[in-house]
Amino acid sequence: MAENSTDVAADIAALLKARSHLLWLVTNEEARVEPFVFEAVASVGYVGVFWDCGAGVRALDGRPIEGFSNDLGDTLDAIMERAQRERTGNDAAPKMCFVMRDLPPWIGSDLGLLSMMNCRKVKNLARLLPSLPLNRSDALIVLSPSNKVPAELANSATVIEWPMPDRKEMGEILDLALQGVPEEMRAVNGTRERAIDAAIRSDWRTGARVLWTVSRSVEADRADCDRVREEAHHRR
Repeated sequence: MAENSTDVAADIAALLKARSHLLWLVTNEEARVEPFVFEAVASVGYVGVFWDCGAGVRALDGRPIEGFSNDLGDTLDAIMERAQRERTGNDAAPKMCFVMRDLPPWIGSDLGLLSMMNCRKVKNLARLLPSLPLNRSDALIVLSPSNKVPAELANSATVIEWPMPDRKEMGEILDLALQGVPEEMRAVNGTRERAIDAAIRSDWRTGARVLWTVSRSVEADRADCDRVREEAHHRR
């Protein structure tokens, strides 16, 4: 089992190389996870793009990608059309990895026939994409707060639980959170390490609040760290 985000990113790259074209990442932290995902897919030759029901398909820099929309069904149809062209060798476009931010609600049971149609389109892609040449085969990565994959996709999707930040990653979050704080207000005498101890295994937003609040105090002790962490959790 991967213990940190870097390990999970390496697992994603390995799975894509092994022709796992439908990955289901369990996380509610898009902002923290997506840079790792983008780096992983790029390392194995994919152009990473993101889809959500508000903005459609966009590049990492927010630039809209033509030929897609914010409608899930239309977007899945467009990906299928790409796959059909790739199968015949008539598409010279680079292979793409579609990171789907909002897919689960649109393939659940609450939308009736629409859910069924969208789920079938995802399943069709999951069946077709692995049969294409590896250098022309797109992939789908689903971001979801739940590990409950629809039964229709259970044999097609690889589920990966994204871990909470480890000490190294939480320290990097601290450094970002403290940017702009005057030097004399930053952690000294071990306060930084105590703040990291308190925030470890929190989600990054809670961790950043704990670290930023506590590490400014040179008087902070472990009880202060624990108190601020609990307050941060209650404010979520």
